[in-house]
This record gives sequence, structure tokens and C-alpha cells, in this order.
Amino acid sequence: MLFSALPLSAAATPHGGGAIQQVPFAAMIEDGANRIRIDNDSDLQNQAAMHLWPGTGSSSDPFLVQGWTLQGDDSAPAILVGNTSLHLRFIDILVQDLRENSYPPLMVFNNVTGVDLDRVHAYQEFENDSLEVQDSRDVGVLNCTLGNVYVNECDDVTLGNCTVGPCDGLYVMQSRNMTISDCLFDSTCVFDMYHCNGVMLSNNTLLNITTGVGLIYSDHVTLWSNTFLNCSLCVNPESLNGGHDPYRHLVAPDNNTVNGSPLVFLRDIQLLGEVPAGAGQLILYNVTGATVTSQAVVEAINEAFEQFSK
Repeated sequence: MLFSALPLSAAATPHGGGAIQQVPFAAMIEDGANRIRIDNDSDLQNQAAMHLWPGTGSSSDPFLVQGWTLQGDDSAPAILVGNTSLHLRFIDILVQDLRENSYPPLMVFNNVTGVDLDRVHAYQEFENDSLEVQDSRDVGVLNCTLGNVYVNECDDVTLGNCTVGPCDGLYVMQSRNMTISDCLFDSTCVFDMYHCNGVMLSNNTLLNITTGVGLIYSDHVTLWSNTFLNCSLCVNPESLNGGHDPYRHLVAPDNNTVNGSPLVFLRDIQLLGEVPAGAGQLILYNVTGATVTSQAVVEAINEAFEQFSK
């Protein structure tokens, strides 16, 4: 079945820092597919009426799409939503991946407000993106099983109680007020937060992240009670250039652990003596008079497991 209306543009994302390629939505859809495509609020209202989706589109009563099996292939994503401000919720959705190539993503949300995904299974290993969210606000992704996740220029995105991986990983770029909590990131290549502001990472298990949890030109990041196993926190040294200082507003108490031992982050103190032993990862920033001995820091996959003061 095909749900379609007027064309608009979506962004395809080449990872690795390239420019974002603009691809018309109209070029991403073919007839006869088991997909959902929504182009704007009017289109959403029409489809909700036609397919008897409950809800009014308000924040307290979103349109509800529940219990569907959808398919994405090389011609189009399984779910493609753009230019909406009415609230929409997907729950108990199975997304089948019929792609032979790495593009398009299984699910794309571009310029949307108030979209929630709950109990969505859209997993694909490694280079293929499961979820792409661009230029959007108030997006919740809860209780989902996913491959690669890409978030770009978004506000107020929540990723909660999800399993991500094994896959290439999580890419978050130029986004604000993002919460990632109670998630398992299992054997991903990257976990990159690039030019982000206001990020909360809490109660996550981060397992075998090849390059570590990367904070790249990101600020106001809080880590609370996360478990790092065979990986650690990595603050890109280049982030200290050009007026950026990710350490200045980094909150990382020792309830975070690296390979079973505390992540120890000390900042702006004069420590006349030895740093307490037993850190899983040790980060000293603007610390004077410190002596580092007897640390049982276990080397992770990534190299940046010790960072010392400026």
C-alpha cells in the first residue's frame, strides 16, 4: 500500500563530514510498496481520516499508527515524514529491511515536531541507517531496536530504553537538549556528539564502542551513572581550539564506571598529593600539584583513556 501526497525534500546523510545531499521525496517513493509517507499537516490529517488512525494531532492526543509491518528498500524508506507540526505516534511497528544498498534510511523524519516512536523494530547492521532525524523538534524514540541513528540540527530529542547495534553507531550533529537514557549501545564503531549543546547521558550501557564516546566541539554535557565496557569517554583535543572548551561545563561524577572502576574527572583544583587510586578512566583538567601513581586504568579499544590537565 502507498500513502503519498505532495513532494518535498529530504536529506540524505553521507557520514564522515561530507555535505548533506538533497534528495526530493518524490524520487524516493515507488508505487506498490508497504510504506508510510506523509508530506505535511494536511496530508497527515487526510491520511489519519482515510486509515482511521485515532487521535486529533494534539500533544495530548497524537495521531496513532499502531501494529503495522512496513518495508524499506532501495527505492524509499519504510517511513518518510516531513514538514509536520501535528503530533504523531508510531507504536508496535516492525520495519523490514529489503535494501541491497546503504541508502535510503529505513525511517526518515525531516522538519517535524512532536513525533514519537515506541516499540519500533528497525534494525540493520553496520552501514545502513535505521533512523534519520533532521531539523526537527520534540522527538521521542523509546523502547526501540535500531541500527545506525543519525540526528542533525534538532532540538529536544529523547532516546530512551533502546538497543542500538551492532552497527556503525550513533551520530548526533549540531543538536540541542538531547537526552539518551537507559539504552544499550552494543558493539558500535562510533558514538559521536558533534557541535551539540545540552546533552544528558544517563544509565546507559556502552559496550565495545570502537572509538569511544566522542564529544567533539560539544558543550554542557552531563554523564550520570553510565557503564562503559571496553571503551571510555573521549574528548577530542581539537575541541579546545577556537574558543571551545568542552571540559568547562562537563559534568561527569564517579557514578560513571569504566571497566568496573570509577570514571574520575577532576577540574580546577590544586591537589597537593597523589590522585586517589582505582580509576577506570582518569581525566584531570586544570589541576595542579597532582601526582598520578598506582592507577589501575585498563586500556580500552579506543586510545583516549587518560587525559591530563592543560
